[in-house]
Order: sequence, then structure tokens, then C-alpha cells
Amino acid sequence: MPLTVETVEQFTNVYIDHVVLINLRRLRGASPTPLGGVDMYVDQTITSIHKPHRVFTKGTHHFTGAQALDYVRQREQFGNGDLTRVKHQQEFLKAIMDKATSTGTLTSIGKLNSFLGALSKAVLVDKGFDLGSMAWQLHSLRSSDMTFLTSPTSGFATESDGESAGRGR
Repeated sequence: MPLTVETVEQFTNVYIDHVVLINLRRLRGASPTPLGGVDMYVDQTITSIHKPHRVFTKGTHHFTGAQALDYVRQREQFGNGDLTRVKHQQEFLKAIMDKATSTGTLTSIGKLNSFLGALSKAVLVDKGFDLGSMAWQLHSLRSSDMTFLTSPTSGFATESDGESAGRGR
């Protein structure tokens, strides 16, 4: 991780104070389910490539943790592959934030402790970063205050066998 941080800092000229790694698979049960699920907008109808092959229809949906995880893992059905998957994962994090704020989870010590207990199973933070303290400090933050960035790219190359780093076969 230190080399990744150093590389990003050199590339962007932005100093990184802390690193939080999120395991989306663990996040499915750690956050959305205790919050009662999350609401997300599906931008095009797709069928999941994973069992049970859910069909996600265009429009706003209320997802359980397992449904949300399935949706944000999809990439092969989209022209931009992994870039679309990253966008959906960012929207998922915003949906969790929206639900946590709308239910008072971030302003109630009891709810916050329960939420952070579950969340701590899905995140890895660097030394010196206190997830609980940070959550309390940011309790008035809303998803509309958050900005997600993705490293610029010119797209993905396709190998002679049809394999692509961004889309699969």
C-alpha cells in the first residue's frame, strides 16, 4: 500500500492523509442490510452474469446487500466495462451514506456504534485512522457533499485473443 500511495501522490500531486480499503463482498452484509437496504438507480437493464442471474431493470430499485453487491460487480454488459463498474460502486457507497443519514444512524451513538461494528468488518484503514472518530466528525456530511474521482484513462486495449482488462471476453 505505501508504494501505491506514493505512486498516486506523484501522479496527482495530491498528498494522501489516510487510506481506507473497502471489501465490497464484506460490505454487502455489513452495511446495507442493517440499514434496511439501499436505493440505487439502474441506468440500463442487464442480466447478472452471477447466479442466481438477477435481472436488473432500468430505474430506481431498493436493494438488499446481496442484490446491491451483485449489481455493482457487473462489468461485461457495459461498453466501458470496469469504468462503469467503478461508477456503480461509487454510487453504492453514496447510497449507503444516504441511508445512514436518512435513518439517523450517523447522529445516534447507539446506531452509529452498531453500524461501525458491522462496517469495520468490511474496511481496512491505515495506522492512525480512527473510523469511529472520523464517522462522528463527519456525521453531518451528506452524499451530495461527496465527490468521487476516477483516474483518467483513454480506454482499454483488447488483446488478439479478445481479452480486455476492462471488459473481459
